[in-house]
Amino acid sequence: MSSGQNIKEFQKDFYKQLLSRVQELEESSEELESYKKNLKRYSKREFRESSLEKLLNTALNSQIIYLGDFHTFDQNTKNLRRLISAMEEDPTPFIMAFEFIHYKKQRTIDYYLDGHLTELEFLEEIDFQNSWRFPWNHYRPFFELAREKGHTIIGLNTSGSLMERDVMASKIISKYHKDYPDFKMIVLFGELHIVPNKLPMMVQKELPESKQLIIHQNLDHPYWESNGEISEIIQFTPREFSLQTSPPWIKYESMIYWYENLCEDPDYDLHEIEIQKGLRLFNSNVIDNFLGLCKKMNQSLDLQIDLEDISHFELLDYNGLEQVQNEIEDLKTKKETDFYTFLVKSSHAFKLPEKYKYFCPNYSINRLASLVGLHLKSILSTKKALSIENKYDYFLDLVLQSACSFFVSKMINHYRKCNHYLDLRKELETVGGTKKKEIEITLNLIDHMTSIKQLQKVIDSFTLKTLYRPSRNLGKIIGELTFNFYVEKEKDQDAVLAKILLFSETNQDVLSTLLEQINFFDNYKAFSKRLF
Repeated sequence: MSSGQNIKEFQKDFYKQLLSRVQELEESSEELESYKKNLKRYSKREFRESSLEKLLNTALNSQIIYLGDFHTFDQNTKNLRRLISAMEEDPTPFIMAFEFIHYKKQRTIDYYLDGHLTELEFLEEIDFQNSWRFPWNHYRPFFELAREKGHTIIGLNTSGSLMERDVMASKIISKYHKDYPDFKMIVLFGELHIVPNKLPMMVQKELPESKQLIIHQNLDHPYWESNGEISEIIQFTPREFSLQTSPPWIKYESMIYWYENLCEDPDYDLHEIEIQKGLRLFNSNVIDNFLGLCKKMNQSLDLQIDLEDISHFELLDYNGLEQVQNEIEDLKTKKETDFYTFLVKSSHAFKLPEKYKYFCPNYSINRLASLVGLHLKSILSTKKALSIENKYDYFLDLVLQSACSFFVSKMINHYRKCNHYLDLRKELETVGGTKKKEIEITLNLIDHMTSIKQLQKVIDSFTLKTLYRPSRNLGKIIGELTFNFYVEKEKDQDAVLAKILLFSETNQDVLSTLLEQINFFDNYKAFSKRLF
């Protein structure tokens, strides 16, 4: 059985496990189950691969655009931001319509956009804590965008059954379209409601001449129907698409976290920065998930690590902060203590030196998979721990740790992406301060990868703390390119060699050979990440 088949089997089992857990946690009803079956039935229709160009052309030619929201999953709102950004050349003014705000709070929305309310006052006025409770940081950027660009925001939420809420939302959408016929309306509403025979059909009855576009997100059935090889954009009908930018189990993982950490939390408080930032601490399933991921990666990548060795690890988060601090204080040198204290304060995930103990400030499947990569690489490396005094070798090790972590995380979620050379160049034009310096260093490092002397000169110019984020940026790029190379040439000896190099002990020769193997130097300046 190939590594790809092993991974797909594991993914399907993991998906079923998370979906089952969601069903246990979710309060169901006859109407909710009916809506779910309706979505499932529609998602089983025939579809074909499409393109961003087709989607954008249809969007530019539409008056009302629906985007499905899975409320706990931030990827859905990120895609809305990307869609709006991609349509910026369209001079048509926008109305952004959101399910998460009650339509009776329109005056409060207007006051907030006009600057008459603070963010906290706004959230308290719309009773966000009790009326919605899903992470506010998913929606905050749209208010910032509305203020910057002059867009209008309206609320669509109401009380009653699912059907009654659709009916009321359709009336609000229809009224605004009639009042502002030259405006384009983008509607972010729950994925169960934007199926063609629900909210869009009701609006079509009110506005028979309107041009509507439905954009689903991360539908389960098309993903499994294509055995995980689905295009990022698929099309059901001329005006119905789906953005498939994440494996389906990732959204269910976000829902489980919400139920286990936020939904029933009696101490939930909008003033708590952990809630606003969506901090995720480990839940009871993390240890088993981590071990399961380690075993499956060991098998799928044919690393041949003894299972007993894999089982020796400890995961620590902010709940175990005192233990982490004690471990750091026991390090050999003050320079090490200072460096790892900096990593904790900066909320970075890392491995403690010479131990299979890993600190992770927040939990997600992507972050957990990254730690799996770090754990497997650590086991395979028999070399004595590097001294932090040797900054050059230590930096190279950090780069390969990051590369290995990102490589493994893409084995679990191949939709993950990172900024490449062109993206960093573009971002450099829009940022300042510490972020600008980080990007400049990253680009400088990439440009000098072919020369050991020049690379070492760049590294010697900065402290290890300053180099840490650039090492992660560079590692992610290498990890993604290695993953793409490995998948493309799965049964080729070149792919096997690339994998061996990635997981081996780190030094300049190993890194240089890996970069040559994946053809890094041929066109690294031409790479950029995809939009969706």
